[in-house]
Amino acid sequence: MGKLLDGLVWLLGALLRLVLWLFLLGFGVLLLVVALPLLLLGALWALLRGRRVAVPLAAELLRRQMQERMRARGRGWGGRAGRGPGAAAGRGDEVVDVEARDVEVREGQTPNPTLPGDGPSRPRDDPRP
Repeated sequence: MGKLLDGLVWLLGALLRLVLWLFLLGFGVLLLVVALPLLLLGALWALLRGRRVAVPLAAELLRRQMQERMRARGRGWGGRAGRGPGAAAGRGDEVVDVEARDVEVREGQTPNPTLPGDGPSRPRDDPRP
């Protein structure tokens, strides 16, 4: 009687595992069939409207956490130790977006490019020496 009961328990366990694997497979297929096209349509819609694609909050938090870990170790994304300026402060290279503008030089004026605020862009009534 014990062997029969053990065989029945094994059979029920195998059936339960098979049902759970089939459920998991069906859920994965559902994600691929429904969620992936919705994500792609959302990205396409954002691009058509000229807006940035929204990054899920969990992905953004994970990216920030990974960056903080890399900075704490003193390495950049490339895996090399940071040796440039700002490496001691734990900062990597930064990209700064600066708007360029033309500076007109009038006759008789020689702008000094080393001093900020000097040259034709400075107002005449500026009290600075």
